[in-house]
Amino acid sequence: MKTLHYLTIIIIALGLAACGDPDRMADEDKSKDRLSEEILALEGTLKKQMDNPTIDTASAVSLIEKSALYADRFQQDSLAPHFLFKSAAVARGIGQYEKAVDTWDRVVTVYPDFEKVPESIFFQGFTYDNDLENMPKAEEKYTVFLQQFPKHPIAKDAKMLLEVVQSGKTANEVVKEFQEKNKVTE
Repeated sequence: MKTLHYLTIIIIALGLAACGDPDRMADEDKSKDRLSEEILALEGTLKKQMDNPTIDTASAVSLIEKSALYADRFQQDSLAPHFLFKSAAVARGIGQYEKAVDTWDRVVTVYPDFEKVPESIFFQGFTYDNDLENMPKAEEKYTVFLQQFPKHPIAKDAKMLLEVVQSGKTANEVVKEFQEKNKVTE
């Protein structure tokens, strides 16, 4: 009889735990709202600094970290991919190129239906190309972009950049060739 009593208490406790604590859920909503507001405030701070020659790196790093935290904690929330996408651009802007590429990759992988997936793939290629100088990875990303989004508005840019990467020429060599071609046609 005593065993049955303990078993009943355990079953009731598990049932209550499974239902979720409404106070904990309310706290989680507050936490989500607070984190979202902090990210938006940091975005505003960084936007105001766009015209300055120097950017507040601490705010940028905080935005990147809080965006990742938001996506970790609230992965299914519709704001998560938006925050990640923007934080990847911020990471690239402060020279955290690997972080930028990894974050855009997370957008593509975790949120394949997100509207900015094409741009995320393109920016990965662009960052590999221009910042990390990893031409094989740049070629891979530009190719993936063109295969998946051949009619996207930036597909022509991706095609041109892919051709440059495949040519093995530096950006300066391509510019010089372009200038020489224009001299001949003038």
